[in-house]
Amino acid sequence: MQQLTGEDVIRSQFVTLIDAENFYSKYSKVMGFNIRKNDIQYDNDGETYVRRWVCKREGERAKKYIKRKDRIRELRVTMRVKHPVAFRVRMNKKLGTWFVIPEHLHELVKD
Repeated sequence: MQQLTGEDVIRSQFVTLIDAENFYSKYSKVMGFNIRKNDIQYDNDGETYVRRWVCKREGERAKKYIKRKDRIRELRVTMRVKHPVAFRVRMNKKLGTWFVIPEHLHELVKD
């Protein structure tokens, strides 16, 4: 798994969504981070056709939770950081497989 390049990951295809999740879970552990489900999109038939996983620490806590007036418990320290790691797959209905959608969450190098 450590020898995988970004191109290897992008060219990956999976028979099931579970296979894709298992692959990324193993890959993330080798690379030193954990993942969580982030986004899901459904087609008109209600079937999942896009799924996205991100680093467990990606993002920020929603402001609506930070500024609550009716808070009972003290706000816990957040573990979230702006960690730009994501893995998105899409269903190819013709082939019946899931393929990786390239996604850049960081600034691209300027020429």
